[in-house]
Amino acid sequence: KRETTKSIRKEIRMLSADEREKLWRAMNALKSTTIDNITVWDLHTLVHYPDSAPGAHWGPAFLPWHREFLRQFEVALQNEEPSVSLPYWDSTLDQGLPEPSDSVMWSDELLGNGNGYVKTGPFKNWDTNVLMPLSQIPVKKLYRQVAIRMFSLNESTGGREQDRLMTPRDIEWITSRKNYSQLTFCHDKTFESMHGLSHVWVGGFMFVIRVSPNDPMFYLHHAFVDYLWEQFRRKQQTPEQRETQWAKDTCNSLHGYDEQMKPFRLQNRDGLSNQYTTEWYDYEPVRHCNASRPDCDSPYYWCDMKAWRCRSKVVLGGNCTGFEGTAICYNSTCQSSRCQLPPRLLQSMRSRKSVDPPSGDYVWTKTLLIDQNGKGSVQ
Repeated sequence: KRETTKSIRKEIRMLSADEREKLWRAMNALKSTTIDNITVWDLHTLVHYPDSAPGAHWGPAFLPWHREFLRQFEVALQNEEPSVSLPYWDSTLDQGLPEPSDSVMWSDELLGNGNGYVKTGPFKNWDTNVLMPLSQIPVKKLYRQVAIRMFSLNESTGGREQDRLMTPRDIEWITSRKNYSQLTFCHDKTFESMHGLSHVWVGGFMFVIRVSPNDPMFYLHHAFVDYLWEQFRRKQQTPEQRETQWAKDTCNSLHGYDEQMKPFRLQNRDGLSNQYTTEWYDYEPVRHCNASRPDCDSPYYWCDMKAWRCRSKVVLGGNCTGFEGTAICYNSTCQSSRCQLPPRLLQSMRSRKSVDPPSGDYVWTKTLLIDQNGKGSVQ
């Protein structure tokens, strides 16, 4: 039996290069290891199917069910790499950018490209366990449609609202609720619907609940949702209330306090246990910059001194409008509203021997073409 130590879940961009490499290695091991001709990764995805987990969504069991689901996934990762912890994706760090889809999150060093077939990064060319729903062509490779404008139902109003990432105001709203009922779908649809908007924003497999765990981003996003819930628990509930408070209206019997947390051999109330964060894991917050310490804890962050917040850096070719003279660009500089290579590096590149450009079947990928004067244009 593996000796367990408490995991510390960090924001994905806070991981060291060694920690990231171990995480990618563990995830790819789950994707390549099979049991009865099904990969371990895909078995976890099947657990998330409504047929297996009829009480995982649209009610008060949403948060405790996913807490247990993430714990089991994290243990599976640790069976491959014992020191690995499941990181979270704080999407508020991307939300304040001129174009959040230009975040370094969607780069080769992190999650890989964000639009079309995933051809870069640690999950490139991943097969999926099912065809992507709602596609006009058969897609059975990992696929995303980051920030491709779509609409999702606003369950709070019955109207339509653009998909978007979470904001600091959203977090303030979540952590200021006074009891657990106010976070549950049957009493107030906001939190669960809010989480869904980020699913829609990533698009592709993330767009549809049933198949969303095909994308590793699912686990990072849900770890953030779990972290926000934990912030509410610590701010608004006593340790006893955290384990006993439930919603009066459960929508249906599947979300009852004492009902089985299908398909696990647990009851819904077990997902409220303090043991998760006292013994198994805890979260390390993002430390934002301030006037006395105007820096951030990751090479993938920069300090926005207008708001005194750390934000994600932007990839080469990305939109940096309004932030010229700042450190917004990753390994590049903000010139003419675009992240471009410094002139000295451009001169060095011009002096090199010409080589054939790379080719491949990228879909909707963003490239930066640099002319002889060093000006960039996005294609």
